Amino acid sequence: MPVIKGFVIIVPNSSTDYELNRINAIDLTLSDAGWPFAVENAAAIAEHWAGCTRDNPALFNGNVFLMSSGGLEGSRLTAELIEVDYASFLTWRDWGWPDKTAHDLYGSAIVLSSDGAMLVGRMSPHTVNAGLLYPPGGSLNRDDLLAGNKVDLFGSIARELAEETGLDAAEAEAGEVYMASFDQRIAIGQVLRFPHDAAELVRKFSIFLESEPDPELEQILMIRNVAELAGHKKPPHAEAFASAVLGSATADA
Repeated sequence: MPVIKGFVIIVPNSSTDYELNRINAIDLTLSDAGWPFAVENAAAIAEHWAGCTRDNPALFNGNVFLMSSGGLEGSRLTAELIEVDYASFLTWRDWGWPDKTAHDLYGSAIVLSSDGAMLVGRMSPHTVNAGLLYPPGGSLNRDDLLAGNKVDLFGSIARELAEETGLDAAEAEAGEVYMASFDQRIAIGQVLRFPHDAAELVRKFSIFLESEPDPELEQILMIRNVAELAGHKKPPHAEAFASAVLGSATADA
């Protein structure tokens, strides 16, 4: 499993292992630093992006934030972020995260129903993560920027939840915050307990889905144990967060 020591994140070769931590404070700041990886590989990145957009014309080269330094001290996550274009991010990801100084730090909504189920969504075919099943969430970007270059991770989680499911985080009781780390990815999950049962959350999503011409999620599932993730393609943080809130039984990879 990954090991977190002070401000250094040490990750093993296996991309299926993760370390799960409970955290109580987050301090994210956007810097104006550049990304040497993007500069040094500009031509290859352009070529890779051209291939990606040929395969999926729906891709858009916007900007996202990556973690360039920082880490976990006790239960507090402090990090400095940099802004990069999506083409550079996607190339880095598809090449197997070769720049080990950067981390993909993003938020996830751990949505729980009033009857104890957790919401996971399947990404639509037009998205870069088509077919993967995991809690709603996504990359940080300028929509999450506050005064003083502070970055609002919880605001990002609420925004992504609304964009992907139509659910309003303000209706939920905010709960525990977890950090799942694996390879160069760091997922921060916030528990959101809704006053609706699983069937009602599915109904709300279905209404939302009918109104969306180009939805990010094609389906949601309400799961009651980790084993229900078995057989689905998913990133490690899906199992990590499900284990935290539903129990420790593991699903297959």
